[in-house]
Amino acid sequence: MPLWAVVSNVTIAGIVAVFAAITLFLNFRDRRVTTIYFVVDAVTPLMRRYSGAAKIDVRYNEESLPEPHLVRLRVSVKSRHSISRDRFDDDRPFRLVFDAKVIEILSARHLPFGASDPAVKRINDSSIGIGPGLLHRRYSCEIEVLTSGAPTKIVPSSSVADAEVLPLPTPDQIRRLDLVKKVPVWAAVAFIIFFIAYRPETAAETAKQIGHFVANLFG
Repeated sequence: MPLWAVVSNVTIAGIVAVFAAITLFLNFRDRRVTTIYFVVDAVTPLMRRYSGAAKIDVRYNEESLPEPHLVRLRVSVKSRHSISRDRFDDDRPFRLVFDAKVIEILSARHLPFGASDPAVKRINDSSIGIGPGLLHRRYSCEIEVLTSGAPTKIVPSSSVADAEVLPLPTPDQIRRLDLVKKVPVWAAVAFIIFFIAYRPETAAETAKQIGHFVANLFG
């Protein structure tokens, strides 16, 4: 085989191998990393301020709430495997810390619903917690929290080992991430088609050599 053909074959194999490695890395990383997402869907005031002389006193369990707000948020898990209880450090819950006073958790809706759903509870005046307990690999929880004052910041504090915590991506961000994963595959396929169309003899020889290599490898 001429030297130029050998160089051409090696170059093509290297380009295809790079594209394949990038694609495998992106997909394998998604499978091995445990990610906990959270997002605040809404912060709704339950009473407007009025400048008149009339004073309205809102109370919850005999406690006066000067600026009551309803906070709706979601926490979800993306993982190849479920998160077992022993992955919670020192049996501590996954926490969300508010910069407003937490009065009560009004509701917590688990998806998928199951008998082993972890507890969602108010820890103190500034935080709520989930768990410790089994979190399904597709676990999601929609939570409604009553606060006194409007929270401007809700900070996650994870006690789950080997897990990263991120804001929940928007649909546009998800589409862009999927596109990034698909580009190397499309590029490799386009390159192979172009190579076969313009260098059919070299492509046939390359395929033959790959076949011999695989046969020798498994033969």
